[in-house]
Amino acid sequence: MTQITRRSVVRGVGGTLAIGFVAGCLGDDDDNGNGEDDPETVAVNWASQADNFDDAGDIEDHTGEDSVTVLNGEQPGANYVFEPAVIRIDAGTEVVWEWTSNNHTVDLFAGEGATLTDWDDHGSAEDEGYEHATTFDEPGVALYECVPHRGQGQSGAVIVE
Repeated sequence: MTQITRRSVVRGVGGTLAIGFVAGCLGDDDDNGNGEDDPETVAVNWASQADNFDDAGDIEDHTGEDSVTVLNGEQPGANYVFEPAVIRIDAGTEVVWEWTSNNHTVDLFAGEGATLTDWDDHGSAEDEGYEHATTFDEPGVALYECVPHRGQGQSGAVIVE
């Protein structure tokens, strides 16, 4: 029969704490120093569920532009998507979502590392031809989705510099 002593308990707890400390120090390579992932990593992780997005190489750079259009709905070769799925813009740029098929929304998603969680999204389902615009004035990352097609991976992100 094994006898549990105070010494064996202290030894076990100490080892567990040491392992936890080392694991915490190794952490996430994407951490930007303030406990949050950098905007590109957040956007890539979020949009990776979309049919038209594979990795950071698919981020479309629209810095230097005053306005950017994102298509919302069915696209050739893809199911329901935002096209492009992820864009990079400067603060002060207007983003216009243009519906290309019926029954879509642009709903902000406040989880998964999003830092821009107070912007003018459009949660009402609209049909082809509808447009919705918002201007992003602060740096960060905005995540969004089409609620009716959430299960099909219709998601997108805006990285604002």
